Order: sequence, then C-alpha cells, then structure tokens
Amino acid sequence: MTATCVVAVPHGAATTLSSGEGFDACTALPTSAMRSVTGYRVANIYIGGENLAPSCTQPTADWVSTVTGAGWRLVPTFVGKQAPCANDNSLTAMGSDPSTAASDGTADADSAATRMAALRLPAPNVVYDDMEGYNAADSACAAAVAAYLDAFVSRMHADGFRAGVYGSTASTVAQLVAAYNNPARQRPDDIWIARQNGGDTTADAAVPAGDWVHRRVRQYRLDEDTLSPPTGDPSSVNIDKDIVDGDTAAPSADQLPSYSVSGTASVGFVRERATPSTSGTDMNHNDAEGTTLNIVCQTTGDSIFGDPVWDKLADGNYVSDLYTTAPGGLIYSGTFPLCDTTPMARLVAPLDGTQVNEGATITAKVYVPEAATSVYVYWSTDGGTTVHLGGSTATAGNDVATVSFTVPGGDGTSVKLLASVANSTNDTSWSAINTPSVRVVAPRVTMAAAPPGTVAAAYTFGWTGLDGAARPTAYDVQYERAPWNGAFGAWTSPTGWTGTTSTSKALSLAQGYAYCVRARAYGVFGNVGDWSVPRCLARPLDDRAMAAGAGWTRGTSSGYYNSTWSSSTTYGAALTRTGATLDDVGVLATMCASCGSVAVYVGNTHVGTISLYAPATRRQQFLTVHAFALRSGATVTLRVATKGKLVQVDGLLVSR
Repeated sequence: MTATCVVAVPHGAATTLSSGEGFDACTALPTSAMRSVTGYRVANIYIGGENLAPSCTQPTADWVSTVTGAGWRLVPTFVGKQAPCANDNSLTAMGSDPSTAASDGTADADSAATRMAALRLPAPNVVYDDMEGYNAADSACAAAVAAYLDAFVSRMHADGFRAGVYGSTASTVAQLVAAYNNPARQRPDDIWIARQNGGDTTADAAVPAGDWVHRRVRQYRLDEDTLSPPTGDPSSVNIDKDIVDGDTAAPSADQLPSYSVSGTASVGFVRERATPSTSGTDMNHNDAEGTTLNIVCQTTGDSIFGDPVWDKLADGNYVSDLYTTAPGGLIYSGTFPLCDTTPMARLVAPLDGTQVNEGATITAKVYVPEAATSVYVYWSTDGGTTVHLGGSTATAGNDVATVSFTVPGGDGTSVKLLASVANSTNDTSWSAINTPSVRVVAPRVTMAAAPPGTVAAAYTFGWTGLDGAARPTAYDVQYERAPWNGAFGAWTSPTGWTGTTSTSKALSLAQGYAYCVRARAYGVFGNVGDWSVPRCLARPLDDRAMAAGAGWTRGTSSGYYNSTWSSSTTYGAALTRTGATLDDVGVLATMCASCGSVAVYVGNTHVGTISLYAPATRRQQFLTVHAFALRSGATVTLRVATKGKLVQVDGLLVSR
C-alpha cells in the first residue's frame, strides 16, 4: 500500500480556488466564443488519457492562456485507465491486481503532469482523474481502483500538483468517502461528485459535510443544456452543468506568451482593417488562424459579439481583439498600452481571487507600457476607499516591474491591489483596468467528529489542518475536563501536545468526566491560527452511581459497562443521581425488540423520553436527549415510561 504523502506545494505558492457555476463539455469552444459567453466562470478541459473519446478536443497552451486571461478558471481532467469491472467494458482497463493497477496510476499521473506542463499549467495546479462508474461490490476490482487512485494521487503530489478525482456516488465517491480517514490511503485534495439530480449545490448525501470542505465540484445536470455564444457566433456545444467550490487551474501569472490569431472558427482568418471598425478599409491582409501578431496597443471600435476592443498592429492596421489569444474577456486585456499618450500601469499578477497565506510576501507585477520613472503598488482592505502604499520601484518602462510587500490583514481579509506610474514629466496615472483582489487565509484546524460518549478508558481525537494551499507546519493541542458534578478546569497541554506534527492524540478518560479537545496550527510563515471549535465527549457514570427505587433488579455480567446493569419492567420505577452539573444528559442502555422507553428528568423538568426499541439486541448504546440550560447541583431521574417492557440501564452520561 502506498504511504501517505504530504502535498508538495512550495511555500507561498498560490492555488486558484473558485466558487460558482461551471460547465464541462467534450468539445472546447473557440476562444472567441469563450470570451463572449456569460453566466459561467469555470470550464472543464480534457488534457488526455487513453480513454479520452476521439471526438473530444484537447486545448492548446494558447487556448488556455486566452480563456484564463478572459477570467475563466479550468478543471483539467485526465481520462486514464478505468476499473477492470467498469460499467462500460469498451474502456481500456487498469491491471486487475493492485500492484499492476498502482503502476498504471503512476504512469497516468506522469502523463497528466506532462500534459499540464505543455499547457503552461504548472504545479501546484490541480488535475482531476476521471474514474467512470464500476461495480463497487466486486471487492477485487475495488482493491485495484484503490491502488490506482492511491498511486495517481501520490505521484501528482510528488510532482507538486494537487490531485482531484471525478466519479459517481455509487462507486468512486463511495470508495473515497469510506477511506477518508484511513491513514494507509491517499486522500485526494478535491472530489468531483457526479450526481445528475439537478441540485445546484456541492452538498451531497453521499459525502459527509465535513469531508472535502471548499474542495468540491458537483456535476448536477448531464447533457441538458446548450451553451450558445451571442447571436451571430456559430459556435455552440452541449454541456454538463457543474457547481464549483474548490480547486481550479490557471497559468502562472508571469507567463506572457506571444499572441496569435485564434477563434476564427470555420472562416479561418481575421481581416486587418485601416481603422478599428467593421466598415474600415479592408487592407487585403488576412491573418490566418495561428498567425503570430505584433500588437502594439489597444483601442475601442465597433463591437463584435459584445467585444469593443481592437488591437493595433506594428504595420498600423487593426484587428478585432476577439479573434486573438490576447488575454481579456470583452474588455482591455491590461497587457498592452492604450493607443494614446497617457502613462498607464496595469497589474498582471496576482490573479484576481488568488489565495495568499496570512503574513506571506505578496509579489505584484505591473506591466508598464509607457516610459516611466517609478511604479507604485497600493493596497486596500475596504474595497478601494482607503489605500495604503505597499511598495514602489524605479523602472525604465516598457517592461514588467515587480513590487513585493507583506500582505496586510488577517484571516478572511479581501485585499484590493492598485498600481500607479509616474513618467519623466511627472505625469501619473492609476491602474484602471486590472485591480485584482486577493484573499488572506490563516492556518485553520478542523477537529474530527467525536461521539457523545465512550465506555473506553481512552479516546483518540483527530484533526486536519490547512494553511492556504499548504499544510500547517505544527499544531498546539489542549484539553479541558469537567467531573459530572463540577465545572471545567483550565485548558491543559500534556507533554508532546505543543508544537506537534501529529494529527491525532490519545487521551485517557476517567469515569464520569466530560472532555473537550481543541487545536491550533502554525503556518508556513510562522503565523499562528485561532483555536479550533472544540470536540467534546464524556465517559459515563456506571449504573451503580444511581440510586435504585422500587421495581429495579441489579446484576453483574460480562459485556456490560463495569460488568453491571440495572433492569426494570415496572412503569414509573426510578433511578436517581443527585448533585449533577449538566446541560446534556443521556443513558448507556441496552436496545432490543422487547425493550420499552425511559423518561429523563432534570429536577422536576421532563427533558425527553428515550426509546430503547431495536429489531436486534444491542448493548452499551449511547442515547441522548436535546440540550437544555446549564443546571448545577441538579437531580437526574431516569423513570420507566412503559409497562411490561424491559428497560436495562448500563450507565448515565452527564456532560456540558
């Protein structure tokens, strides 16, 4: 079995988190259509794999640069080898034994990483493996799939990428959920849930709410919509609809490839005109699809499918920007100067929506198209109402200037970035096109769910941490405890619980005590996050801690808590415990087909009635009633609420 691997994300590296509507389709639309489509912000792309249908088109690096420059974020999908028991037996299968399947997973991950590099989508971007449906009841087949996915995720992590998995709730997703907390398995960073029930939400009954939080995509409609660009553009394609709240991909912001003709569809070329207008003189110079363009500046002209931007070329002619690989949607790209004499700074990095760690250094890159003496980058945490200087640099212009400074604000802060330049005659201008906002995140810890109680003498509390796109470097862990008849004591850190790299700790439990555990994380930049929401449980008092009234029989036997029990079939028979401090109460009891019910009182208040019925006998079952206001020195009474039916109590759960 492959060992668990920490994601290899460089310190300070940003991944692209997206939320909102997305779509996936087998055929990629021309870039001109992608730049004019509205209503979506995320698109799937197929990057390869031997089970990718021949009719599906793979994008080029220029296509990727163009659509991400227009604001799109991508879901790169690799259709590698499939399960030996796949529902579609025409697909190429992985090896049927785990070792061969693991080799296939490693090889497919290497192929996916190679394709990502060719598309200029470097690590730590995410790659999703497409695992189509299979017979999950076939244990040998399921073991092969597990080995394949473990190897795929491990190899993607080793190459610095994040790894996601697409699959159905009946097979792939069910198998991943079952292994979520298994340390011997590789957990993917993101999950893409295929359930076409029309629900426009990433929540799904098959995936617990605490699993893959903000790391989900869900395909909720299949082949039910046609994506149609604006009137006049012939491009259209059937799509599957997705809702996104997780990792997506985009090129690194410092890659500025050459620009070319793109998106001309069946026409195959774009006309150069004397003026930025469809009625401008045709200069009899048609640039074919893929021709490199020497763009010197941008201006506004006749709108084509909603895009008013035209590019002026080095030969003095103009082409519609819609039919180029220049970044930008239906606005100026921010990469080129405007065709005038005003100095204009344009931020080209970071991308809008980039996630940055609390306390990290943020590097802003400013494209300076005019000769300039200085570049300034400002930040604002109130949307631009108040701005503060982050840093400045001298520049000769016509270049990319870099300004770095410490990101301001704490966890959850949105930081808007602006730039300005000054030229040799001291003319200044603010950035008017690109004003990205980045989101500050602190290291966070989520405690694993815990049961309300346990009869064991120890319990292992677990947690997960996240520091932006990376893992925290260490954790502080504390516990507090309260006896059944008293208040919680101070938070305590046993030896080895401070600065630990572990994600679980075992805690010894005394009978009649409630325990709460919390953790906080250290980020890669040394910053410390807030304490997590605690997880609490209690170890119950034995049934002998309660006074038994008339109608109760007491006995001893193995298989019971402390080998003791108290039983009654007498309506109204009571067990009592005085002096309790609590706001939660429950019983440790036997459930069976002939069992009755027990009413629970705190003082004179009836707080709930618990049914002990079950079709088969089950011992040592924890059953609780709803929370109520904290009571001190209270008497807890358990009263038989049925006639002639067994009520067998094994312990009393008192907590707060």
